[in-house]
Amino acid sequence: STPLVRERPRVQISLAAPVFLKLFNSVFVDFVYTRTPAAFDQPINTLPVPQAWRSSSSGKIRFTGYGDREMEENDSQKAKSGPRLNPQASKRHHYIPEFYTRSWARADGTLIQWSRPYQIVVPQTVHPKATGFVNHLYALCDFPPEAAHVIEDAFFKPIDTNAADAVALLKRHGTRANLNERLRYGWTELLISLEMRTPEDLTLLRKLWPDLMTAWALAREPHYQSFRLETDPPTYVEYHAGLPTQEQEKLLFHTLMTLIENRELSDFIANMFWTVIDTSWASAPLLTSDRPVVRSNGIRTPFGNIAIPLSPTKLFVATHTIGARTAILARPIEDLVQQMNLTVVRGAQKYVYSSDESLRQLIVQNIGAAIVDRQLQISILRHIEALKSGKYS
Repeated sequence: STPLVRERPRVQISLAAPVFLKLFNSVFVDFVYTRTPAAFDQPINTLPVPQAWRSSSSGKIRFTGYGDREMEENDSQKAKSGPRLNPQASKRHHYIPEFYTRSWARADGTLIQWSRPYQIVVPQTVHPKATGFVNHLYALCDFPPEAAHVIEDAFFKPIDTNAADAVALLKRHGTRANLNERLRYGWTELLISLEMRTPEDLTLLRKLWPDLMTAWALAREPHYQSFRLETDPPTYVEYHAGLPTQEQEKLLFHTLMTLIENRELSDFIANMFWTVIDTSWASAPLLTSDRPVVRSNGIRTPFGNIAIPLSPTKLFVATHTIGARTAILARPIEDLVQQMNLTVVRGAQKYVYSSDESLRQLIVQNIGAAIVDRQLQISILRHIEALKSGKYS
């Protein structure tokens, strides 16, 4: 069959300074950030997409979107009029989507959250909405409430919504699920984002940010002159060093979004062989955690695969080759569930989730025992080295 390639209408969200974006996009040729509409048949001009940039005339951050309304940072009257982002609704930013953990909820709507707040691992009964989140995790610092939550509301929420629709079909129909392009890429983007959107990822990004920006500035210095305006600083290093906090914040999240919407990687995953394995007759249920995605053997190798539990009885696996899928399906279900549970529990950063306490011993003995480097960290460090080596010069 013809491979899937994302060539569909998109809505762009501009977050970065114009001069930097030209240089940024010239480096990240395959990573130019765009937002996918929730429904591709909906006219683009009807989708509410907030945008932010610094006005050349007033020097103030300006925002448009949501009815083509425009407002300035200090314009309280305009901030109160017309449709806008709801700061209260955006307070809880889930890095583990609520729809995902809901698959482990029991009849009363709760699940068991395992964690080690001190030295002892303890189970706690929680609702899916009350776990896997940090207040204002993706909020833009030093921005007014009407624009601070644009990353959560216009980027992560659409990803989670599309992925929720995809998972519903995968759980209901298994491998035979007929996913259209929106759903297939929605699930693909969620898989990528789960490896880059946790609180630890944001901490890593902010920690590595100065090194990344220095490497970018030095690598793009020769190209800066072709984009520089007369009013801009003489060097790119000076230009970047002089950016205000708001611009730095926009660039940081722009980087996060481009890494998540990696077109080459998402196309590759969308074209892998997808399988849903029913483990309902295994003696133990599947567990999940705040790091539920498991990569094995390098996804581009013949036996490379990505796996993630969909529920206590459903396991999603994407393989590079049919041979890899055949090998996985040939394994005893008991062994597959046992290995998956052990890997997910050992790789947990903070939380493990279950529907019951039948695997208490496994969880208590292994939670967080084998935390590995995050994909975000690997990607950024790799890019810094490439910039230093002159690959993008």
